[in-house]
Amino acid sequence: MTDVISLLRTQIVTTSVGVRVYSKLAPQNAAMPFVVMTFISGDQQQGVTAGLEVWTGQVQIDVYAETDAVSIALADEIEVVLTAYAAVCAADPDPDIEWLRQTSRTESMEFEEHGRETAIHRVMLEYDLWFQ
Repeated sequence: MTDVISLLRTQIVTTSVGVRVYSKLAPQNAAMPFVVMTFISGDQQQGVTAGLEVWTGQVQIDVYAETDAVSIALADEIEVVLTAYAAVCAADPDPDIEWLRQTSRTESMEFEEHGRETAIHRVMLEYDLWFQ
């Protein structure tokens, strides 16, 4: 089975966050901005063709920054990168990730008071995917 988090992580290492893309949990006092990726669900699917094993899953990508503007801009950048990556995968006859689609985006507006107190602002992106 493909290590989906590692594969997606290599796609979203950006000039904004560098290598501060973490799996499941960021280190305490991590420098901002940073990204946390979590594989939140998955299931194995059997195909009609013998030996075809496809997994489906959902990945949550949380973007943290000191301001709403920075977290929104970084989330926008990640969306562009992953949309381009999905197109590359779709054109590949044997891709690691067969299908990648964004299902939701939640900006930190409902956490506005919390964000002001802690100086942490978040945008959450969710993606559905199929992979082998």
